[in-house]
Amino acid sequence: MENDNLELDFEALNSSELGAVVFDTDGIIHSVNDQLSVFTDLSKENLIGESISDKINFYDPDSGLDVDILKWIDSEDDALNQDSTSLLLISEKGNEFIVSVQINRTNDQQLNFSGYILSIENRTNYYSSNTNTNTNTNEKDYMFSVATENGKIAMWKYDLGTQLFKVDPFVKTLFERSTINTDHLNLEWLLGLIYDDDREMAEEEFSSFVERKSYKYKSTFRIKFDTSDKERWFLTTGIFSEWDLDGAPVTMVGYFQDITDLKSKEISLQKQQSLLKATIESTASGIIVIDKFDNIILSNHKLKRMWNISDEFDLSTKDDFEFCVKKYLSGESCFGKFADRDMGSDMEQTNNEIELNNGRYFECYSGPQIMDNTIIGRIWSFRDITQRKLSEMEIRTAKEAAESANKTKSAFLANISHEIRTPLNAIIGFSEILERKIVDDDLLNYSTSITKSGHTLLALINEILDLSKIDAGKLTLQSTEVNLRKLIQDVAQIFKVQAEEKGLLFETIEKEYIQDIILTDEIRLKQILINLIGNAIKFTSSGFVQVEYFLEKDSKDRSNLLIRVKDSGIGIEESQLGDIFEDFKQRDDQENRSYEGTGLGLAISQRLANLMGGEVTVASKINDGSVFSVYIPDLHVINNESYLPKEILLNPNEIVFEAAKVLLVDGNNSDRRLLKEILISYNLDIYEASNGKEAIDLALQIIPELIFMDIEMPEVDGCELAKLIRENDIVKHIPIIATSDPSIVYGSYNNDHFFDYYLSKPIHLNELITAVSWFLKCKKIKKTNTLKSVNIEPAAYHNAEQLILQLENIVLPLVKEIQKRHASLTIKAVIKELLKLSEEHGIAQLEEIALGIQSDFKKFDIENLTKKMHMITDFYAKYIKSLKQ
Repeated sequence: MENDNLELDFEALNSSELGAVVFDTDGIIHSVNDQLSVFTDLSKENLIGESISDKINFYDPDSGLDVDILKWIDSEDDALNQDSTSLLLISEKGNEFIVSVQINRTNDQQLNFSGYILSIENRTNYYSSNTNTNTNTNEKDYMFSVATENGKIAMWKYDLGTQLFKVDPFVKTLFERSTINTDHLNLEWLLGLIYDDDREMAEEEFSSFVERKSYKYKSTFRIKFDTSDKERWFLTTGIFSEWDLDGAPVTMVGYFQDITDLKSKEISLQKQQSLLKATIESTASGIIVIDKFDNIILSNHKLKRMWNISDEFDLSTKDDFEFCVKKYLSGESCFGKFADRDMGSDMEQTNNEIELNNGRYFECYSGPQIMDNTIIGRIWSFRDITQRKLSEMEIRTAKEAAESANKTKSAFLANISHEIRTPLNAIIGFSEILERKIVDDDLLNYSTSITKSGHTLLALINEILDLSKIDAGKLTLQSTEVNLRKLIQDVAQIFKVQAEEKGLLFETIEKEYIQDIILTDEIRLKQILINLIGNAIKFTSSGFVQVEYFLEKDSKDRSNLLIRVKDSGIGIEESQLGDIFEDFKQRDDQENRSYEGTGLGLAISQRLANLMGGEVTVASKINDGSVFSVYIPDLHVINNESYLPKEILLNPNEIVFEAAKVLLVDGNNSDRRLLKEILISYNLDIYEASNGKEAIDLALQIIPELIFMDIEMPEVDGCELAKLIRENDIVKHIPIIATSDPSIVYGSYNNDHFFDYYLSKPIHLNELITAVSWFLKCKKIKKTNTLKSVNIEPAAYHNAEQLILQLENIVLPLVKEIQKRHASLTIKAVIKELLKLSEEHGIAQLEEIALGIQSDFKKFDIENLTKKMHMITDFYAKYIKSLKQ
């Protein structure tokens, strides 16, 4: 039972001279009083919870034998609840008491305790008064008796003539032989008690002294015991005590002493020393220990092998070691080299690497050797780290080579990016201009294909460059106010037609109403979603693609963003889940090119999420779809609607600018021409400069309302030119839009703050016009419907009932389905039916509508497709109305 569960009242006993202790049947002490602590010289804390046999030392006052209380209780039935018994009690400090001991059994049902109460009465004074100790001789005899018994010593006297021993009766206790005659013991008897392994040496030592070959007799040996298997060591010493008239020794006197405890400690110490020596010899380090007097007190063979020291060479002093190793080191003091500096104190520890002149490297440790809180020397250990150092050098060399190659790659990508983007800017820009000017549908389709191909190539270049910039740590995030719901809807609109063409259910799910604005990098977040949604649609042939999103409140103005893109597609093998975020990795079955792609989308998405402090995770089963989760933590949330971002991606056909002067500064003629062709159609006066000097002169002359400036120009680059403009009081107020490669624009825009906005080349029409609208006065116009109104021709009245049935049963259901989902098969079906009806009934309007739908379908013009569906229902309504007139 636990000690703290037993509560016994010892207040009365604490005030008495009786010692009291309560212990259980296992001998564990549960309670003691103050007087017991006096008898034992131990505090209550040192007694409670310990064994009574280990802590309280009782002896038989007659024989001197130990008294084990528990064994005594088991062997002496009358010991319990009987008259007290006299015993010798020796305290922790060696104080002796003749005590009267009484033991009583106790049981407490309430505490569930069963054990004993031992009471102790000090009878030392009583014992002294009842013994003949009032004479000096008796007192000395008593003290000597107590001393020898306490020291486990038995005296002996040996007669060299009779060759018999006379021994102290206490030898019976020491040797555990109670029947021996202590007055007539011969040498053979004693030798017969000694262990066989020790007997020859003991006899030789005794004979050598008797024959006067040694000046003092001293021997240690083990004694056999009949009653137990325990091993006990004894020390015996002797001297000559009496001589005859001729000076020959006649008698010897000496003593036997039980030194088992001392010998056990000595043996244990020897074992520890042997173990320490074996350990030191087994270690991979060379070890040397030097005391405060510069003497070597310990070293191992490894040390000699490491320093090529001969085994025959005696390493005795610090100078010996210095002499052996100085040929491998430079400097006056080898130990100073080991420490790599002058040590400030003996307590200081050092750990450093040293290079030998033979090409090897050692790791050297030094620390103080402390014993009993005193520094007695210093330990030095050496470990050969040559292979590790050589490997580190190889790794360092390889790393430097890799970094150099990476810099070369980055420089190449930056240069090739600029070289590719320059013509690509013209391809995309002029094709967008052509789309606005071409009337012929076939030519328009060609131009649209060029534009789409240019954007595809641009996307591929951007992915490779993004990956390069992320790996080089040069991609920085641009936090802006983002309307999350609008961002999701904008991305979803990109994939809506593509999903409908595949017959997929595509939907966005807002898990909870989100009205807050978050601060994050809108472009990079959109890039992640485009990659994930694009993959989901690509690898899903039937079923659904869902985008779930919500903000998880973290604090008043902080939230965590979670977006899940789910699909019912082909899924991913479990063995491939760990690889899909690596560069250029795709599913194994994509080797047949059934699914196009570079394998960079997921790698870039993961790295971008990591830059934002989040991650992209995936859960998937083969043929059972996938779930990609985007987690971006700790986003700043803005509740004020005034923080809504400026309107982005305006329709360039729905905006008109007031007259204004715009200065274009670009060293590339085609890029200037492209911007001029676009902006001049918006009633803007365009001025051009091909370098910085022309630009600053022209700006001071015309004072434009807006400046477009390329970053990379000869002589004076865009940053320097912008700085000059900002330092000139006349033109410093003019907004400047930077144009160039994205990496250059990002760096300049972030670091110099000379620009009001940036546009990366190739420049997109929508983004260009939107950016201009922020700095120049403009107004929106409502786009006029260029579609012709539906006129019903009288010639169509024949077979009117059949036409109405065909419209109601075939065409209108298709229209209704298209209004829900712009599925390509349904659109093709409605075109086919309209052409068929036009031919059967001779109605030109139906053919015109069908050809218009076909043109819009090729251009993916969803807005006009929707209006065409209204034209069909309008035709049906007007046709019915005309029949009633």
